[in-house]
Amino acid sequence: MYSVFLDTNIYRSLGLRFVKHRDYESMHKFLRMSGNDLGMIGVIRRELLDYYQKDVFGKAISDYQRAVKQIEDNPFLQKLPVPDFKAMLKEANRLLEVDLDVFMHIDVRMIPAEDLMCFLLFNKSEKRGDNARDFLIFYNLLRICRENKDRTIVLISQDKIFRENSFFRDELRAKKITNLQVFESIPAFMAVAGTKIKWITKEMVMEQISEKVIYRELRNEVTCLPSYVSNYYYEKDGEELPNFKKLLIQSITIEDFYAYPAEEDNQLTLNVDLRVKVFALFGPDPYPDQLKAFLASKSAPTIEKPETFDEKGNLIYNEDILFLFSGVINEQQKRIEHFHFTDFMPSYFRYENWTPGFAYELKPIDNESIER
Repeated sequence: MYSVFLDTNIYRSLGLRFVKHRDYESMHKFLRMSGNDLGMIGVIRRELLDYYQKDVFGKAISDYQRAVKQIEDNPFLQKLPVPDFKAMLKEANRLLEVDLDVFMHIDVRMIPAEDLMCFLLFNKSEKRGDNARDFLIFYNLLRICRENKDRTIVLISQDKIFRENSFFRDELRAKKITNLQVFESIPAFMAVAGTKIKWITKEMVMEQISEKVIYRELRNEVTCLPSYVSNYYYEKDGEELPNFKKLLIQSITIEDFYAYPAEEDNQLTLNVDLRVKVFALFGPDPYPDQLKAFLASKSAPTIEKPETFDEKGNLIYNEDILFLFSGVINEQQKRIEHFHFTDFMPSYFRYENWTPGFAYELKPIDNESIER
């Protein structure tokens, strides 16, 4: 039996409505139908609440107030009514609490100071950037591992510390804890815990993938990519966006795939997650002075907005995109049927090895050297 916990970076990578993401829904149904648990660690819950309050709800309201101010300062535009922001935030928080409602919670409030000190001193001597937040998560997991020796405790996290930190490994060995497993993603966990179909291989799955479909879906939504590169394009569309110039699919690899029974008819569904390396080039901004002023007002890129432009001011999207495909498993004939595209997520892989920069620099790129 499993008790599964997600790290903050997993929730954020799934998008604002993480409960509606296909992988989250599939995992949630699998755990509920098989009598397993989905839990939440207190420190992660507080991190998420803080993120939504400040970076999501707070930013949206701030952007709205800024737009209203511009309208109020314009003598030709009709004034807008002021919304009830308190009621709006209250309802948003209520809906968020519903999404965060899981089967179980753990929150260790009393952490032995000596254990935490040993961890911090170890990291300092090893010149590692791992912090107390990671220790709090790990300590919570240790406790629940000791209290539930008959269950496998699972942490799903993109942070390498939980797999590579030697202090953590020594603690697990010293305390004789063997029921903790760490996975990098929900599909990676589902591939191990979910329904096993031996005859479905990566090669078989790759035969279902059509580069034409991926290219078509990217072309259909290519105007959304600038908003993933720069916050300057967050609410711009139409003629406000730079012209699209080039789109290359550089590589397609299977990230994970897993099978699970549909709740309605128990039919086996195959979910496939692809890592697609994409290069998209856009022309110069139609209002270059405004873009320069925006870039000059910022101090460093963020994980959400890397602000990548070439030396001519052309916007560049040069990252991995998560593509989601699904199909139905025909066990009798041993084939995958009704295989189809479901969605793609441009910012999913950004939490891997992210290092913030120190300034917005124009990066020269030789477009002719970029090949498939």
